[in-house]
Amino acid sequence: MKKLLLFGVLVAAVSCQPSSFTVNGTVENADNEGETVYMSELYSGKKLDSAIVAQGKFTFTRNIPDTLLLYQVSIGRASALFIPEGGDITLEIPARYTSFAVSGTPLNDTISKCDATLKAEYDRLVALFEKVDEYPVGSAERDSANAEYQKAVPVYRELTQRTKTDIFNNNKDNLVGLYMLESIVNGGDYTSNGIDSLLALVSAPKTIEYDRIVNIRDRKVAEESTNVGKHYLDVEGVDINGNPVKLSDFAGKGKWVVVDFWASWCGPCRAAMPHLKDIYKAYKKKGLNVVGVNISERNSEDFKKAVKDLDLPWPMIHTMERKAADTYGIVGIPTIILINPDGQIVMRTHNGQEVVNKVKEVL
Repeated sequence: MKKLLLFGVLVAAVSCQPSSFTVNGTVENADNEGETVYMSELYSGKKLDSAIVAQGKFTFTRNIPDTLLLYQVSIGRASALFIPEGGDITLEIPARYTSFAVSGTPLNDTISKCDATLKAEYDRLVALFEKVDEYPVGSAERDSANAEYQKAVPVYRELTQRTKTDIFNNNKDNLVGLYMLESIVNGGDYTSNGIDSLLALVSAPKTIEYDRIVNIRDRKVAEESTNVGKHYLDVEGVDINGNPVKLSDFAGKGKWVVVDFWASWCGPCRAAMPHLKDIYKAYKKKGLNVVGVNISERNSEDFKKAVKDLDLPWPMIHTMERKAADTYGIVGIPTIILINPDGQIVMRTHNGQEVVNKVKEVL
């Protein structure tokens, strides 16, 4: 009889677990009345549901996914993430979209508290930055305000990392922990071994969020494999005329080679071009070559137009695939690499002027 009673208690406990979630949203901006609000998966963008704002409110009710993923609610250009956790979730959209308040379930409450802490510190940093512009350029007051802001920046960064780390340490077994860990490794100077150590602490289900952290780790491995002191790795594509071409056609052939990873839409890439032109013109006859590796391009026509408009005189390797970027673990462009005549990487930077200085030093 006792066993039957215990079985009945267990069944009742399981049956009490919610199988669905409800998002109760409020919108302060009257201009959003009658607009469509969408619910979708955060990273895939897959739309799951929609609702119309009526009298400043909207509602979603859906079953909990088998494995929790980060979802988002969006209206116009504004969006907010939440976790589709069982229960009633409250989502408040302020008039100016400055921040969405999400609460009502344990995991969403945890994320909301973290975001509130980080936002308060970010607002304080912005206030210090804006204070600098209150004073004339060159004034002692402006210099003092700028010094205060510069002093606050590393403090802010350290605080945000510590806050996220604390949240991660308390949520290693759930989606909040994965969400925080991705932000931690993105914002910190971690080696691949360091990321491995953090991943070893995770006991949460391995969802797309976990895969994203692994991808960051893999990029770090690629970066470490192509950093200063390493031998260059080959990449291939086509030249401006569509003919096959490889980096090994130029590197390791007894000349110094500057390799510029760039894209036509990238403003900093274009800003670095004059620096590269200067050293190419000055040192070409002294044994320097420059090779452009065009990556992350929208289409080949944009690449060809940019080469013509920018009047780039050096060889090009164009690829629409991510292999070249993945080989070197490239996250931001321009990434500029200097390879010595033996094929060894002696510099890796995002700064065109640093390349100029190094080339002048070695040549």
